[in-house]
Amino acid sequence: MARPEQRGWPVNSDRTPPYSLEAEVAVLGALLIAKDAMPRTMEHVREVDFFRDAHRRIYRACVGLYERADSIDVVTLADALKATGEMDDIGGYDYIANLLDAVPTAANVEYHARLVREKSAMRRIIEAAERVIADAYESGDLGAVSATIDKLSASMDGLVGGDFVWVKESLWATFEWIEQLQQQGGGVTGVPSGFMDLDRMTCGFQGGDLVVIAARPSTGKTSFALDVARNATVGHGVPTGIVSMEMTRKVLNLRMLCQEGRVDMQRVRSGAQLSQEEHQRLAAAAGHLNTVPLYVDDQSDRTLAGIRAKAMRLHQTKGLGMLVIDYLQLMRGGGQESRRLQIDDITGGLKELAVKLDVPVILLSQLSRAPEGRTNHRPVLSDLKESSGIEQDADLVGFLYRAEMYVQDGDGPKAQADAQHAREQLSGQAELIVAKQRNGPTGTVQLFWNATYTRFDSAEASWKMPRPTA
Repeated sequence: MARPEQRGWPVNSDRTPPYSLEAEVAVLGALLIAKDAMPRTMEHVREVDFFRDAHRRIYRACVGLYERADSIDVVTLADALKATGEMDDIGGYDYIANLLDAVPTAANVEYHARLVREKSAMRRIIEAAERVIADAYESGDLGAVSATIDKLSASMDGLVGGDFVWVKESLWATFEWIEQLQQQGGGVTGVPSGFMDLDRMTCGFQGGDLVVIAARPSTGKTSFALDVARNATVGHGVPTGIVSMEMTRKVLNLRMLCQEGRVDMQRVRSGAQLSQEEHQRLAAAAGHLNTVPLYVDDQSDRTLAGIRAKAMRLHQTKGLGMLVIDYLQLMRGGGQESRRLQIDDITGGLKELAVKLDVPVILLSQLSRAPEGRTNHRPVLSDLKESSGIEQDADLVGFLYRAEMYVQDGDGPKAQADAQHAREQLSGQAELIVAKQRNGPTGTVQLFWNATYTRFDSAEASWKMPRPTA
């Protein structure tokens, strides 16, 4: 049988595209013989899923009849097609009559509709893959090709959709989950951050959540993210991936060694002679970090597609319990001209990635300069830079704030002395302002910032944190 034509199928394709003419005929024939066939079909198939153009026209006419509450039979269908001038295009009255004769029963209409849908999905995958190949040959723009790949991947995620599920069928699984939480004894049910007050507020970072940690430059976003990553891996063995677009692995390793060992990073960077105790603490820290499932990527292509691909590969090969990305404004968008739309695509894609892998994604972000122009410098949600999509897609938004950064030097010796005194009073005081939490409370977590080790600690525990021993 000759291959039927379908508008839009690549003319340079020398392979027969996936389709099932028999399934399409079976679906359309069922619509003509059973009143309940249309709602059962519409759950699975759309007009564009039919490969043959005549079948798309016939299905569109049937949908129109159904929506007008008219009966669907040979006569009403023929009248509808005549009214739109499509009767000759679909093969005339004889073709409609043949559809009726070809199907003895409508009992299997849902099976045939799903088959039509699956073949349509395969054709869309092929078409999208051909666009990727064409972009790779023609554009020469790796970012554009990566954006096309990401869109293809996202479309593939949505090809197999689920139906509505009766709540009765899922309640038992929910009770099992509740029982698991009870057996844990309460407290942290997600990935622990290592900050006691924050974990009490969030119950840990939950799988599927996009967590945005935002602040003005030099507030300590990267340090906080590394603290969370170290606490999760060293303390709890959670496999964690870090995507760094600002620092190299060497610098990140140095930071983590000094954080974990509580050694003055500036002394290490300057080549100062370290004491025996400092050497021992660095060695102990290296021993801890050497055994944990912590993975760093400092060679990212900065696109959502690249990060997504590497995260999924890490998840499949090594396991992944949390992903940290430093930071949003350094990521490149896809084909959108507006930076705001690019940011929307990125945050939406990272939320989808968190759900797909069932891990928390920690995304660092810059804030606008708005806090600096206010008397109260504490950030608010409207300070998120470039896009409201960050707030919309995030399950949790936290702002790092250190009051000492906003103390201004005055004119004259007394004003300068007062400013210096204020800095000393505020030194080390830090806050994580949880401004949004989709499934929990908001509030402020008090932290302690130790500039010498470039690390944060829980305020109540900063004075009694144990040091690593060799």
